[in-house]
Amino acid sequence: MEAQSTVGVRSSDEDTKRVAKRALERDLVGAKNEIELVVCNGWITLRGEVDWQYQRAHAERIVGSVPGVLGVINSLNVRPSEALPIHAARQQHTQPPLTPWKTSSLPDVQRRASRRSG
Repeated sequence: MEAQSTVGVRSSDEDTKRVAKRALERDLVGAKNEIELVVCNGWITLRGEVDWQYQRAHAERIVGSVPGVLGVINSLNVRPSEALPIHAARQQHTQPPLTPWKTSSLPDVQRRASRRSG
């Protein structure tokens, strides 16, 4: 029995889509049902939404490693988080405003040093 080489043989878009979809189902945690694959001439376009940026990047790596894929167009959107943005969370825990340093509040050593240089 002679082994067949797959080098230089491009699979059909339907085969590529099937293998890529299976790879996503196997390797991507969460949101795999919300990703649509469109395959055209060996190029895969990812569409849909994921919860996290790492899922978006991982999905691209997964389908990009499928045999027969020439390139990936990643059109996945990352869903906005329900959590407060970090700057809003910080504003909730406000501290009194800082007052600028006054020369009279500096220790004697620093005052003497500033007199010599000025």
